[in-house]
Amino acid sequence: RSPALAALGAGTDPRVKHMGVVSVEPIRNTQLVLVRFEHSDPVLAAEVATTVAQAYVKYNLDSKLKGSRDALVWLNEQMSSLKTKVEESSVALQNYRVKAGILGIQEQRVLTAQKAQEVNRSHLDAQARRLSIESKLRELNRIAKEQASTDSLTTSIEDPLIGKLKAEMADLQV
Repeated sequence: RSPALAALGAGTDPRVKHMGVVSVEPIRNTQLVLVRFEHSDPVLAAEVATTVAQAYVKYNLDSKLKGSRDALVWLNEQMSSLKTKVEESSVALQNYRVKAGILGIQEQRVLTAQKAQEVNRSHLDAQARRLSIESKLRELNRIAKEQASTDSLTTSIEDPLIGKLKAEMADLQV
């Protein structure tokens, strides 16, 4: 507490006995005020006016700060409450999706990628079987050309492996 405020409040300073009143006047079209204090001692008058202005500024800042703190506390409470609601809603949504068999976007992407891999694998397996059968067919054609006698060709055709290969080739051509 400044000596000027102490003098105003306590009434112990003999200089304060004949003091004037503090006046505060707003300055038009601004947020400023003019603080006046008239006294025979100009130093004391300046000190009292300055102290009153500082006390007013501090009071206003404290009032605004309290309002800001109160608002911050309220906002934090609201945020906490809303965060809890969001988490509960998210869990409820996930439970519903599981019960209803609904897939989310990420799960759909994973499932689509898995199906694409399966199709690709099946395609590669079919290509490998086709190449294997074509290779065996070429071998059969080569053997057929090399063998001059009908008996050896008949023997080759009756061979179970050759019969199986012909059946596979017929299946693939269909």
